[in-house]
Amino acid sequence: MSSRPMPNFSERRVEPRLPASAPGRVMHGERLALWADCLIKDLSASGAKIELSHFYRLPPRFVLLHFHEAVAFEVVLKWRRGDLAGMAFEHRHPLDTLDDPRLAPVVEAWRALGQTGAAAPPNLDALARWVGANAARLPDALSLSAAIDTVRNEPQCQDCRRKLRALLWTALERPTPGVQRRAPVDPRGRRYLDALR
Repeated sequence: MSSRPMPNFSERRVEPRLPASAPGRVMHGERLALWADCLIKDLSASGAKIELSHFYRLPPRFVLLHFHEAVAFEVVLKWRRGDLAGMAFEHRHPLDTLDDPRLAPVVEAWRALGQTGAAAPPNLDALARWVGANAARLPDALSLSAAIDTVRNEPQCQDCRRKLRALLWTALERPTPGVQRRAPVDPRGRRYLDALR
């Protein structure tokens, strides 16, 4: 009896995935109004694996935001097992091209904080005013204000800039999901409902 090595059926990717352990967000639905935060477990050039509660139903196609890399991926769901999900990338969109006039201070700070070796971004005052004006609706305005002050006091601290950039994404306003009306009952559906009574 020959002792051939068992084939590895679990590894079917074209290229290896690198561990990431980075915060992310899945978004889908009309105007991407449905979303959930997740943990990006690993990445490759063509796909990713995320951790997200199995109670959250993922559609066949959605957008995956990678906060630390400032990238949005349009993805196709390939598999789902428990709290893990694998997906293939269709399109990659850099987030630094985001342009929304209502969020101009946030976007400007995000872009300025991405410049390595730059001095304190000139728009931190505008960002601080924006945080003060929107403090009631922000999830953690105090942490965001503290991160702004830290970057203002230590403009060369790259870790401080990364932390502020991550907090800025929690401050972005998410669209209010709209309730969709059900389609009127067709004759076949009416017969079914009548049979249930």
